[in-house]
Amino acid sequence: MPFGKSIVSQVVNFIINVHLSMAWVFPIGFICLLCTVLRLQFQALTQAIQVCLSTSRSNLLRDLATFRRQHLQLCACVRVLDVVFRRLIMTSYVTNVPIICFLLYQLVTSNFDGLLSVCNIYWLINNAFCVVIISLYSAIVHEEAHSALDALFEVQTSGADPDQIVELQLFLSKLTGPPIGFTALGIITVSKETILTDRVGSVISVVVVKVITCIFITSVTLHCTQSSRLHHKCALSSAFSFLHRQTRQHHK
Repeated sequence: MPFGKSIVSQVVNFIINVHLSMAWVFPIGFICLLCTVLRLQFQALTQAIQVCLSTSRSNLLRDLATFRRQHLQLCACVRVLDVVFRRLIMTSYVTNVPIICFLLYQLVTSNFDGLLSVCNIYWLINNAFCVVIISLYSAIVHEEAHSALDALFEVQTSGADPDQIVELQLFLSKLTGPPIGFTALGIITVSKETILTDRVGSVISVVVVKVITCIFITSVTLHCTQSSRLHHKCALSSAFSFLHRQTRQHHK
């Protein structure tokens, strides 16, 4: 340490490292906390709609405008938070996925070195955890934001007022329209469909599979090359030894 091993310098170094770790960990924890709050709010709204639907259809149609306004307020909260977190989500994908591929390559191709391998495994788990946790919590918010759709499809509109039918149609158009949730730089909305079946998710899956395949082929090629070189060295060594023995016998 440049300031010696005094207690004061060690305490200052510890505080600085804690703050640096907080700058890396706390944004992800903050996203998870806000996603949990939004999930609970959307769940409470959906449960209120389901309870109102099960007790009395007329009460649901009467309170439909109130439910729709509450849902719009929650969607506005999601939009405001998305403006804050969209860059962080995109940065997490753009930086962590290549690092994960590089660490996998290092673990597969390099010989096992105790401390270095443990460090690579640690950072591999950390980067994968960041990607998975952000994707999971963001996808849950998207699912809960659209969770009232099934309940509204069960509403019977016979005998309803025109205003109530309009409110129902507006509510349904909001739920079936553009996806509600957090985005990666406003390009894609993070959801289960995006992760598993959408084009972006398919492209990421194909890239990861190709990278892992290339890592495997490269490791096998390097292993075969090293084995071939070792075999040639052994063959040349044996040939030189044989020639040396023959030469000595000839001189004798």
